[in-house]
Amino acid sequence: MRRAEPALDTRAIHRKETNIDDRYRVRSLEHALDVLEALAQGGRAGLSVSELSRRAAMSKSNSFSILQTLIARGYVADEGQGMTRRYRLTPALAQLAEGVLGNDSVTTIGQKVLEALTARTGLTSRLAVLDDGYVVALLRIDGPGPVQLSTYLGRRELPHCSGVDKAILATLPMDKVDAIVRRIGLPRRTPHTIASATALKRQLKVIRQQGYSFDNEEDHEGVFCVGAAFYDRDNAPYGAISVSGLKSGRNETALHRLGEIVRTHAAQLSKELSANRP
Repeated sequence: MRRAEPALDTRAIHRKETNIDDRYRVRSLEHALDVLEALAQGGRAGLSVSELSRRAAMSKSNSFSILQTLIARGYVADEGQGMTRRYRLTPALAQLAEGVLGNDSVTTIGQKVLEALTARTGLTSRLAVLDDGYVVALLRIDGPGPVQLSTYLGRRELPHCSGVDKAILATLPMDKVDAIVRRIGLPRRTPHTIASATALKRQLKVIRQQGYSFDNEEDHEGVFCVGAAFYDRDNAPYGAISVSGLKSGRNETALHRLGEIVRTHAAQLSKELSANRP
């Protein structure tokens, strides 16, 4: 059983972040990127043209034309016939990601640390970094068991909701946190989401003191996340790792115990990246 993640409109996030003059934007390229992002959310099952056109907010004919181009270039595959035909991304996109991640020691070492963290806790683990005020997950190791948490890699996330997000925010100077909050805001994902800058700053102070962060159903109802930051070889904040799972049956003591485990693994990652933090 896979627990679905509430949809986050990545198109709106990317549009919000750009101040480029509309005269220099290529609309057809933006539509193609909308298609790729929609297919990424569709997962391995893929999407029909109708589903894709709704998610990408474009006509079926335009969606179909873009799909045919992406199929010709090898980035999309189609399966089935007629009304049952579905489209999905292919591993060819991973070759593009190699240009960003292929030679990155963080992903190489981070993969091993996450595997150890998931083996220790039995929970899904992630590694994420900050990207222009948003948080982007680069790696994920799914925990064992019938319930899996659906989280997408490479997608921008709001920086104030989950444990991994707040662990990263806590490494920033307060003026940078203020700038991010002013620009992005504090949208609610659940009734538990922090929606006050004062409350967020208060929690970030606690995170800095204890070395790990909590997300107590703030990003998804019924789900918790515990995160801790790691540092690069120059002793600068690089990102954070986390574990996530179903909140049911876990009290505050159990979350603090997980926090210590995550912090230990984050320190190990920092050490292996030659960071000289105490």
